Amino acid sequence: MKLRGVRDTDKDGVIDSEDLCPNDFGPGSMRGCPDNDGDGTPR
Repeated sequence: MKLRGVRDTDKDGVIDSEDLCPNDFGPGSMRGCPDNDGDGTPR
């Protein structure tokens, strides 16, 4: 979903102002950060 005037640089659905990793695609449940090692925590 695209909202006017709201940035989502990585297009993961988490707006940049709330995204802890605005340049990396990640789920909203992880506040926009990826779980790269599969341990259930971001990064």
